[in-house]
Amino acid sequence: MLEPSPTWYHNGHEITQDNADGFFFDAYGKTLTFNVTHDKGGNYECRFPGHRDIDRHFVVTVESMPYWPVTGPPPNTNTSEGETVNFDCTASGKPLPQVTFYKNGIEMTTKKEGENWVIDGSRLTIYNVRKGLQGGGDNAVYQCKAENKHGYLWANFYLNLLAFKPQLLEEPGEVEAVLGNPFTLECKFFASPLATVSWKNPSLLGKSYTQNVDQLGVGRLIIDKVEEDNEGQYECTGENKYGTSTGVVSLLVRKPTKLDVLPYTRQTHQAGQPLKLPCKAEHDPKLPITYRWYVNDKPITPEDDDRYEITEDNTLIVNLPTQFDSAEYKCVASTKLDSSERKILIDVQDVPLPVHSAYIESCDPDNNDAKITFSHIEPSTTAVPVNEFWVYYQIDPDVDQTNWKLHPIPVDARQNEAVVENERRVKGSLSIALQPYGRYIFKIVARNAVGDSTPTIVKNNCETNAKPPFRNPSNVRVEGVTPNNLMVYWDPMQREIWNGGKFGYTIRYRPKDGGNWEKVEVDDPFASEKSITLDKEDPWQPYEVQVRARNEKGDSNVTPESITGRTGEGIPGVIVSGFKVDNIGSTSAQFSWEPVDPNAVNGEFKGYKITYWSDDEDDLNGSYDNDGSRFKREHRHHFKREISSSRKSVVLSKTATMGDITDLKPSTMNYAYIAVFNGQNEGQQSETISFRTKDGLPTAVSELHAFPVNSKSPTEKGVVLLAWDEPRTANGAITHYSVVKCVSSDDDPVTTENQEKYCKEPTIFPSDVKSARLTGLEHESPYRFHVHAHTSAGQGPPNSAEIRTLPSAMKYTCKYIFDIK
Repeated sequence: MLEPSPTWYHNGHEITQDNADGFFFDAYGKTLTFNVTHDKGGNYECRFPGHRDIDRHFVVTVESMPYWPVTGPPPNTNTSEGETVNFDCTASGKPLPQVTFYKNGIEMTTKKEGENWVIDGSRLTIYNVRKGLQGGGDNAVYQCKAENKHGYLWANFYLNLLAFKPQLLEEPGEVEAVLGNPFTLECKFFASPLATVSWKNPSLLGKSYTQNVDQLGVGRLIIDKVEEDNEGQYECTGENKYGTSTGVVSLLVRKPTKLDVLPYTRQTHQAGQPLKLPCKAEHDPKLPITYRWYVNDKPITPEDDDRYEITEDNTLIVNLPTQFDSAEYKCVASTKLDSSERKILIDVQDVPLPVHSAYIESCDPDNNDAKITFSHIEPSTTAVPVNEFWVYYQIDPDVDQTNWKLHPIPVDARQNEAVVENERRVKGSLSIALQPYGRYIFKIVARNAVGDSTPTIVKNNCETNAKPPFRNPSNVRVEGVTPNNLMVYWDPMQREIWNGGKFGYTIRYRPKDGGNWEKVEVDDPFASEKSITLDKEDPWQPYEVQVRARNEKGDSNVTPESITGRTGEGIPGVIVSGFKVDNIGSTSAQFSWEPVDPNAVNGEFKGYKITYWSDDEDDLNGSYDNDGSRFKREHRHHFKREISSSRKSVVLSKTATMGDITDLKPSTMNYAYIAVFNGQNEGQQSETISFRTKDGLPTAVSELHAFPVNSKSPTEKGVVLLAWDEPRTANGAITHYSVVKCVSSDDDPVTTENQEKYCKEPTIFPSDVKSARLTGLEHESPYRFHVHAHTSAGQGPPNSAEIRTLPSAMKYTCKYIFDIK
């Protein structure tokens, strides 16, 4: 049986094992040891919890021989005749010491007539002191003795009687005071008896001040509040019955040091963001100033702590503050005369401290349950306290090394907290439902309004026993790639629901219309697909497929769902018939065809595809001769385009029996065929048909030039010679050209809006004519000419030229050579 351990108390206060009062424990706490001092006296108790019958009570009384207080025995004293002197010989001790006084070694017990001293307890007072010879005066050696039953104390002290007129011990010189503050001017005189000191200065009139002299002969002038007009010289005069002495003090008034007052004394700050605290003071320009920063009244030295930085403008920067930087920050600006300080309390809002400790209290491998217990400690002054705790887990570290899963139910900190001294302590626990065949490890984080703490790994782990799978893979899909193939897809099951070792999948399949089930095993637990090769090619045939989970304990206890899929599609076995072109335009064509049997497509019937191309030539200046046949010129480049590189296609729905193509070129030979297609293959093409698109409008004529020339006879009047070339793109056979003559004006030029007013009816020229000599024009007049090319589709856009005819008296020689054909 264990012996009871007592708890000790001194004057009602518990004495703890880690006390700092000098108490020590022996004999398993039953003996209390301490050095005897006066404060150790009083009542002592030792209490035994549950055994009050053996509790003990002690009273300790501490006595001592006499001893001097901190001020010590009476000092030697210098004074002058006529003064009163006091000697205090108070001593401490227990019992209280008795005090006796002596003069020159003779006890002062009986007061004789005419003697001028009084003894009051431990105090000796001598009135109106006088000099004398051979001990007849008050100047002597005095003693006092303090005595009790434990011993005594003895002290000697002298009384000297002096006679001096005041003497200024040192020149006061120049002193500085701060505007608005109290200030004391001093003049120190040596005199016996003590001198009275008086002060003179004009600024003292009507001002609040006091003056005094202490026992050391220092005379003081105390100005309650320094003002600017207090600056100047002050005369101090010391006087006693033996004479006077005078000194002069020069007072300089300086501006006070002031720091800006903050609008607030407390500030919150986000952890991780640099904290900047400025400090700038107003001060007297004649006084050097220094700045010091403190945190919780401790000086900040950036040289010793790289968390802090103090800039040239005295701004304190805490580069990466954490919650441990929550504190009172103080800036002190100081001159040699005064100082000013500013304080601000910073609350750094940070994520919580990590959870102090956590462990698995219990683990039930059969019922799949674990209980986790944890404790958390944070300062009670934390700016953002923790409000909840979250547990993460891994079911198998060998498989899910980085995949931590979150337990969905947190623990509320407020329902489990207690504040002990300066700490907020949270103790909690939670039970977690587990899965079979788990090797669980856990971690826990504390969360507050800022975020999550660093995780704490929970001590120990929990392993659960294996069981058959509780479910099967989800999202099972079946597709065919070839007619003798089935591709089976599924979402792999997570490690958490394997429920046992040797986990894998069993795939069963059979034709949709019945038959025996075939089986394929998949041993890879992470597999997501399986290719199954059938014994025969059977395009687009439906199959039933099941995917079931299994492990070392057997198949899952849930019947898998049957999913229908098809084998791969074959090449369509049908050719479209009746493919023909119905309507042909210059840039479009409309086709029609007979519908096909969908069952002959050997797959999912997607629709029809028309493939087309043109027998086009890169004929930049393509033109026709008069009878519509193409001609070639030696300087023109001509080549046949590769058909395969220019083929285009258009897709139409499976219900369509006609379709349009709208991106053809005018007057071009085109070719087209049609084929059906399914999801994977395109069928055999139909017979290729050919057709020519109709003529389109030509582009503008090229190389149009206009030249004024001399007339051959006066009747021709003004003459203009026009020359042009065929359009760059004829879009068919050119049937003729038209030339429109417009009378222009410098003040009213020809525009689209007024061309009916100024332009004449067109003159027609055959397709093989590419120049014209126009006569009958007015001399020295502006003209504008429009030239159009025409095909069977109509008139092309104009090309225009403006020219001024020659004056009637001017002869013009045309040096232009025309190639007219």
